[in-house]
Formats: sequence, C-alpha cells, structure tokens
Amino acid sequence: MKNAALLLKQFFLPYGSPNRLGLFRLCFGLYLLWHLLPLMPSVPLIFSVEGFNLPLLEQDQPGLDAIDSFFAIISSPVSVTKAYVFFFTIIASLIFFTLGIWSRIASLIFSFFFIYYYFIFFHFTQCAFDKINLIIMSILVFSPCDDAWSLKAWLNKRRGIKPPQSVPLWTQQLICLEISIMYFGTAVFKIFSGAWNGGEVIYTALMGDWTTPISFWLAQQNLQMGWYDILMISVIFFEITAWFMLYNQRWQKLWMWGGLLFHLSNALLLNVWEFMSFPITYILFLKSVNSTNSFKEGASLHPDFQEGYPAQPK
Repeated sequence: MKNAALLLKQFFLPYGSPNRLGLFRLCFGLYLLWHLLPLMPSVPLIFSVEGFNLPLLEQDQPGLDAIDSFFAIISSPVSVTKAYVFFFTIIASLIFFTLGIWSRIASLIFSFFFIYYYFIFFHFTQCAFDKINLIIMSILVFSPCDDAWSLKAWLNKRRGIKPPQSVPLWTQQLICLEISIMYFGTAVFKIFSGAWNGGEVIYTALMGDWTTPISFWLAQQNLQMGWYDILMISVIFFEITAWFMLYNQRWQKLWMWGGLLFHLSNALLLNVWEFMSFPITYILFLKSVNSTNSFKEGASLHPDFQEGYPAQPK
C-alpha cells in the first residue's frame, strides 16, 4: 500500500520545468484559434436567434426547476449583436491565452463561453474533440502554463525577475492521463464493436461522407482486403498500447511518431483535422530535464519557497 501511495504521489505531484507546459499552451492556443476563427461568418446562423436553435435540453426536466433555469440560460440563443460580442470575447481570451498573459483568467473565460457554445450548438455534432478541448482548457485554469514561452515570462525577464526553475506539474499529468484514457477507451470500443472486425470498416470509410480526393484515389487502387485488415489491426494496436507506451521513455518517441502519422492520415484521408490536437499533447509526455518527483526538492526550487523547504519537526 505504501508503494502504491508513493507511486500515485510521484505521478500526480511532480515538479519540473514549465517549458513543456508553456510550449503546449502556445501550440494548443494556436490550434483552438484555427478551430474557431472559421466559424466567424456563421455566428448569426448557429449562435443567434436569427439562425437555427438546437439546445441540448429542449424540454423541462421534472423536479429540476433550478437546474432547468440554469440550462435555459446557457441553452438560449441571443441577438446577433450579443452573439458577436460573445464570439469576439472567446477569441480575445484565446489570444491572451496563446500569448501567455493572464492565461488562467483567459482559460477560465474561454471555458465558460465554450460551455455555452456546447449547449447551444456543439453538442449536436457529438464530436469528441470539442469535449476534450473543454476538459484540457478547464485543467489549464489551474496550471502555471504561462511561466514559459509566454509574454508574461518575457516581461518578467525585462524587469529582472527570474523565471521559476520548477513548478507543480499535476495539471500536466492530468492532461496526459486524459489523452491516455481516450486512446485506451477508443481501442476497447473498437475491439468489442462489430464494425471493427475487418478491414472493410477502413475501406468503406475511404468512400464515406468525410472523404477527400486522396482517400478516393487510395480506394481506387484496388488493394487486397488483407492490407486493410493489417491497417485496422495496426490502428487498434497503437491505441491500446499508447496509454502506457507514451510514458515509456525508451519507446515513447516511436509511439509519438506513430500517433502523428495516425492523426495526419485521418486528416488527409478523412478531413478530420480537429484531432491534430492529440499530437500537440505529446509535448507534455516528454520528461523535463530538471523534473523531479520529490515535493521537497521541487518546492525548494519554486519561487514561493526561496527560503528553502521548512525543516521537519523532530
């Protein structure tokens, strides 16, 4: 039990350099801007009273009056003017988040408005990446993600303020855990799904609704079904092993290249670019040079503990 408790403490309460978290914030913010900015011309259509309204809860739930009132607020469309105000607020919060200035406040504002967008429209598409983006951004509300690769760090350097050598990385670990669970859960679903019992599922996907000219070209090559079977097995093998191989310092880079190839193939063949956020999270799996699993050692490097970690009472 002591060993298990120690392992959990080492996993969830590490200290280390903020560089990985800062670089992830920068890349993730750019990804979210790419994801949301194209929606600007459609704001009146999907977020205002002049468009179509598909709220998550269309009917009152008996016995839940207070909750119904809350959902009524976040599921109600607004005027076109307010819709644009909301949209530009979420874009502004993303810009502040990406630049790394007031990132925690910016991520909190983004999360609040994204929840509103989810209940008003995004729930209709049932896309996992929207939920994952919200989870990641909600975790970053509590993270020191603007201590590196940020405007805040640059301004502090100009003022002569030294950047922190070590910060708590529990938020980084939670994001890694979320990605690992997502890979593992997807693999388990495919193993027990009747659709994923042969390469036909991949062959037919190449000619489905989300296909691209590249996928149509590939489908026309008349490859033997055995190749698609191998591809299906490879996908499941990668997903069911990624949850622990991404943590393995010996093999993680190979799995990261495999993950990049997997998600890039989905983007080029099925036009699903939104899941390219997953390879961005691989930054967080890499071990920092000065990372430590010791709370005492990590705290002694943190700016809040410049006097050193307090001595244990005898």
